[in-house]
Amino acid sequence: MMTSLLWFVCFMVLLVIGMPISVAIGMGAMLALLLSEGTNALMVPTMLLSSMDSFVLTAVPLFMLTGAIMQRGKLAERLFDFADSLVGWMRGGMGHANIVASMIFGGISGSAVADAAALGPLAIDMMKRTGYRKTTAAAIAVSASTLAAIIPPSIIMVVYAVAAGVSASKMLIAGLIPGVVCGLAMMAVNFLLARIYKLRHSSSFSPRRVVQQTYSAGWAIFAPVIIIGGMFTGIFTPTEAGLVAALYSFLVAWLIYRTITVRQSVEILIEVGRGAGVALLILATASLGAHILAVENIPQVAADFAISVSGNVDLVWIVLVVFFLIVGMFMEGLAAVIILTPTFLPFITKLQIDPIHFGVVFVVALCIGFITPPVGVCLFVIARVANITIEELTLHALPFIGIMVVVLFVLIYFPALSLYLTRFM
Repeated sequence: MMTSLLWFVCFMVLLVIGMPISVAIGMGAMLALLLSEGTNALMVPTMLLSSMDSFVLTAVPLFMLTGAIMQRGKLAERLFDFADSLVGWMRGGMGHANIVASMIFGGISGSAVADAAALGPLAIDMMKRTGYRKTTAAAIAVSASTLAAIIPPSIIMVVYAVAAGVSASKMLIAGLIPGVVCGLAMMAVNFLLARIYKLRHSSSFSPRRVVQQTYSAGWAIFAPVIIIGGMFTGIFTPTEAGLVAALYSFLVAWLIYRTITVRQSVEILIEVGRGAGVALLILATASLGAHILAVENIPQVAADFAISVSGNVDLVWIVLVVFFLIVGMFMEGLAAVIILTPTFLPFITKLQIDPIHFGVVFVVALCIGFITPPVGVCLFVIARVANITIEELTLHALPFIGIMVVVLFVLIYFPALSLYLTRFM
């Protein structure tokens, strides 16, 4: 117990003084391990290496590469125009188009930050042209970006699958319906805002335009079909799907759309290498913290205590959701998954909660943290793009945060939304 407490104190102190989260977690864990009795310093590099020794985790940089190619290849613009041709006729059409485009782009990149960076600037500009206030447009863009971390191939879902020891393919497919439900809920909020601000549609519905935009964006649209369809049918593992998607995206951007040069391809590989290095470093250092908790049997103690206090599953879910929402506000999502999954897994097993269902709820709660201060990564991206303050953006995003919390409880009490598709795999 003392080692865990020491690690937590070191982690919080380093985080408060401004250390990057990977450094804060890693240094805090190393200090705690080295100061505890019977710990060999040589264990640390071995533990770091073993935490990365996973074939499934190879999918993380591959999906990041796919998203980067789509972003730099300007395929996001084609997806946005395609989405507008489908839903632009509705009241507040351009906001709907942003949400639909984020759902499609999420089926390619698996990253909320990539979605915010790729679609955010374009979406905000287009919404402003159709009468949206800058703050409202930015709120829709930042909220829609979270869908990319829920809809497969979600990177954070892959990490949870590794940490929980469940099928990565099933975990990814489990996020499809919840992601669509979140998107539809956001569209409902956008529709209400459009009525309040008296916004109209961005374009008239035209079957001819739909066909034209489908033809224009067809190669990009087919990417999520390959990823999701390949995993659902069992043709690909997540890692193989990531590789096929990366190769497919590169060939489309290089040979068909001709929006990427050889030089840009090298720049993309370097950029993704740096980004993947940061993500995997967070995972590796977080595994040290998870090891400390496991050695001191903290997960089992926490599970026994929680069950002794209340055997009411509904009450337990409420407490868990509140805790996850708070954690998401202060901790990076990947680190939270690695550290907390081993802690709560014995607990949910005793309560006979399906680990895949739990994982979906966990990830959606953490995704809300992407758009809540003080550590909401998507908030900072969109605030910088829209040139508004974090406070303004958070205030106008509150209706979307609220609807996501509502959807979160819907997912809790209707497990079939998460588990239905996995039954066919």
